[in-house]
This record gives sequence, C-alpha cells and structure tokens, in this order.
Amino acid sequence: MSFAHFAAVLAHRAAVQPDFEGYVFLDELGNPVDRWSYARLQRAASTLAGRLQERTRPGDRAVIVHQPGPGFIVAFLACAWAGLTAVPVYPPAARNADALATFVRIVENCDAAVLLSDAITAQKLREPSETEPALRARTWLKVELDDGAPGAPPRARAEVPALLQYTSGTTGMPKGVVVSHRNLLHNSAQIARRFGHTHDSRGVIWLPPFHDMGLIGGILQPLYAGFQVVLMTPTAFLKRPLTWLRAVSRFRATTSGGPNFAYRLVTQRASEADLAELDLSSWSVAFNGAEPVDHHVLQQFSAKFARSGFKRSAWFVCYGLAESTLMVTGPPQSTFPTLRTTPEDTAPGDGMRDEFRHAVSCGSPADGIEVALVRRDGTRTRSEREVGEIWIRGESVAGGYWNRPHESAATFGNTLEGEGPFLCTGDLGFFEGGELFVCGRTSTLIIVRGKNFQAHDLELAASSADPAFVLEGAAAFLAEGDGEPRLIIVQEVQRTAARALDAARAREAVARAIGEQFGIAVSEVAFVRQRAIPRTSSGKLRRGACKALYLAGSLPGLTDDPAPDTVAAAG
Repeated sequence: MSFAHFAAVLAHRAAVQPDFEGYVFLDELGNPVDRWSYARLQRAASTLAGRLQERTRPGDRAVIVHQPGPGFIVAFLACAWAGLTAVPVYPPAARNADALATFVRIVENCDAAVLLSDAITAQKLREPSETEPALRARTWLKVELDDGAPGAPPRARAEVPALLQYTSGTTGMPKGVVVSHRNLLHNSAQIARRFGHTHDSRGVIWLPPFHDMGLIGGILQPLYAGFQVVLMTPTAFLKRPLTWLRAVSRFRATTSGGPNFAYRLVTQRASEADLAELDLSSWSVAFNGAEPVDHHVLQQFSAKFARSGFKRSAWFVCYGLAESTLMVTGPPQSTFPTLRTTPEDTAPGDGMRDEFRHAVSCGSPADGIEVALVRRDGTRTRSEREVGEIWIRGESVAGGYWNRPHESAATFGNTLEGEGPFLCTGDLGFFEGGELFVCGRTSTLIIVRGKNFQAHDLELAASSADPAFVLEGAAAFLAEGDGEPRLIIVQEVQRTAARALDAARAREAVARAIGEQFGIAVSEVAFVRQRAIPRTSSGKLRRGACKALYLAGSLPGLTDDPAPDTVAAAG
C-alpha cells in the first residue's frame, strides 16, 4: 500500500472495511463500553476537521489535551484530515505546578492555534486557561463525537508535519520531535512487517496515547494494518495490572506489550488463581521496549505464565525512540531474544573491556534504517562487542526539534566519516551477529573512580535489596562532597511497609547489594514514600529533578505526603 498521508490511510480503511470494528474500548474493569467502525471513525474525524478548518490554516498546530478514548483518536485523525499538525499532550492536573508549567511551555513552543479537549479536562483546566496568558489567548475546542453529519473534504497535505511528539523530559525541557507523514508511514510499514501484522491480528493496548509507543504502535498501527485493537486506559492498568492480561486472554489477542516494568509488575501480582484463569496461548507478539530490558524479567514472566499458555517464542524485544518515529530495530520474527554479555564499562571507548554483564538483543535494524556505533573519536567501532554511541539515519528519522535549530543540528545533523546526516541518540550499544544490544545512555552514566556504571543497573540492584522496596522505584545520582563525588540512592518504600521499615537494616542491604555487584560504596540512602520520586507522564524517572529535591532537602519522607509538583500523574 502507498499513501501520501495518514488521512489517506483512514479513507482507505473506511472504503475497504467500513463496518469493521477497528477499535474496542474497555472500562476500568476490563468490560467493553464502546466499539468504533472505520466508517464511523472517518465520519467523526472529518466532521471535526470541518470545525477545525473554520478556525485554522493549513500547517497550524493543534494541541490535543484529551483523555484516552475515542475522542483522542478522533481528534488526532481530524488534524491529519484538516491539514494540521497534531500535538498530543498529557492532560496536566491543575494542582500539579510542574506538569502545568510544562504544558504551558509546550503550547508556547509550538504556538498552538487551537487546543482540542474533552469536557472534563477543559473544566479542570478552566482556571489556568483563564489566568495563564499563554493559554488565555488560544482557541479551545471541545471534541464532539458527532458522526452523523457529512464530514468536510480532506485538506491533508503530505508536506505538513503529521505530529510534534514532545519528548518525555527525563533530562530537560521537552522538545517537539517533528514527525512527518513520510516518517509515520515508513515506520508503520516496518512495524507491520517485523511484527507480522495482518487483518487477522488482534491487539490489546493500555499504553498512554500521548507518547510514541501508545500512539504509533497502539493506535495508528492497527489502523495502518487494518486489524482490531482493544484499548484500555493507562490508569486502568496501573490500578489493576492483571486487567491487561485478562483482556489478552478474553479477546484472544495476538499482539500486545509495553515497557519492561509492566511485565515485572504483572509477574509479581499474579496469583495461582489468576494463572489458572488466564489463557495466553493466542499471544504471538509480546513486544518489550521503551526502557532497558532485564533478562530476568523475561525469564520470570515466561516461567510463571507458561501455565497460562504463554510461549517463550512470543517475545519481541525492540529498540526505538521518538526521534526516529518509533521502532529502529527488532527481530525478524518473535523469538526468545539472544542473551549476551556486555562490557561493564559502557562508555564508547578506544577498545574492548574484559569485564562483562548480561544484555538482551533488540534485533536488527528495520528496512530503510542504518544503525552505526560511534567511538569517542568520531569513527565507527571496529569490532563486534565494542561499545559505541548509537547513531541512526533513514526514512523514519524525524526532521528535528520544533523551533529549536541549534539542538536540532546537534542531535540530527551529525556527520560520520563524511556521511550523514545521522541522528545521535545518546544511547550506547554493541553489535554481535548483526543484532543490536543496547547498554544504556551516555546521560545516565555514573563515573566512580574512573569506572563507568549505568544508573539503571545501580537502581535495579538497590530496589531488589529488600522486599519492602518498590521495584524500579530507585534513583541513583552523584552529589559533590568533600571534593569527591558521592553516590546517592533515593529508594521508594511500599506504602504497606513504610511505617515498619528498619531504616538502618535497609540501608545496609542497599549498600551490600551495590558493593557486592559493582564494587563501589554508597554514600547515602534516602527513603521516600511510593510514587514520591519525580517521573514523567510516561513513568520514566526524572533523576535530575530528584537530585535537585535531594540537594534542597525537599524530598518527602516516609511519613510525608509526596509534594504535588514532584509526582506525575500515572500515564
């Protein structure tokens, strides 16, 4: 199939599969509450596009600040239909000063012509929209799911960016990645090919639609390939994680997945009764990406849910990022990924190291995408298993950051041995047998006495040291002290264990775990309540924000409520 833009994809599906119920929506208990055919979706999107065309010009930006559900999908496709650039943004809580400030900065940065919202979100943001100058000057438009009136003719333009995908902001101010329709269509084709998606596939997705994996992989991919997807909200998943697997079982899903933490969470929560109830035998593509993949999680999930029919061969471990639309690498077909050892010193260097740790294969580059590993001196790595920084070029690589020319040039405009431009990802990895193994990020390197460690490795060791700790609820960073960097661990404690925690014993457990595994000393362990560590709306740790709170003495203690501006709403 060849399309000029995603509006043409919607028109095609409405023409060839008009009555096919492409989207099924679940409530928080996992029960179907709405079903949308492609014809109904086209009518609603084109009707909203008509309202947008009355208020905008082609190429304007439309911020979608809408709760997950049919309205969000209609709003996104209406933007494409109307020739606008969609800007999906997580709806901020009005009381969350940090999230609200980020939202305002995004609106200002993209110079939004219109903000599309649902009634509940608009009401919650009514006060800031009336008092905040950057919001007061904008046009707000409620998304109406009117699919009865004849819609407007398409005004879609291939040269207008399809969306601005604002990065999650783990390392700084979110930047709007300019994703073209060409980027989106190329990556959609590669996902369909690698995942083996057909009209007979069936998806279950709980991922936030405001970010690349949930939007492109969970909403647009089913439309592109023409198969049904069952959608539940991120909140429903976080409240009752097993609802996800029950939906996979009930709807006989073939494709579903999420970040590594989601698999860990359901593995911990599933009881013997749950295992007996579930039937996961239909699941043939269990994708795992968006954060470092822990091979222990793959093994534990596979072992636990084998009784429920889950097959080890269903794993699909992949690597991607918003700056390259979504997927960069993945296996040619679902299979239990190759496990290898990776250099303990994961800085791109001038040669190999003899000390290794486990790593998981993320497959090979998709068609039309070149992945190069770059040494510190700006040349390609010379041998397998030599760690380098991951650079990418190809049809899925986005056009840069919106309205940030200097950062765009530094990230997207790199030359390698006379060739380019390459996207410099900041991620580290090595190749073996044509497969990419991702080690971590240059920005999360922690250097102690000349040795390099990845923050997430230290954090996993810390959070696994005591059953009272929240797994993947630790933040590791360095703080200056007495002329030498001090390793600080901030660890969340489960709500049910906070009052009874023996802090001295728990600190000793953290220090022992990190000392034994990495041979370095921990200067301080600070304990905080569950969900107190700052996170992005997609759940990623904001280590810089956590460090700032620590240095300011503002981290909430075990008996304090988390400060509202440090905790991102689940999503």
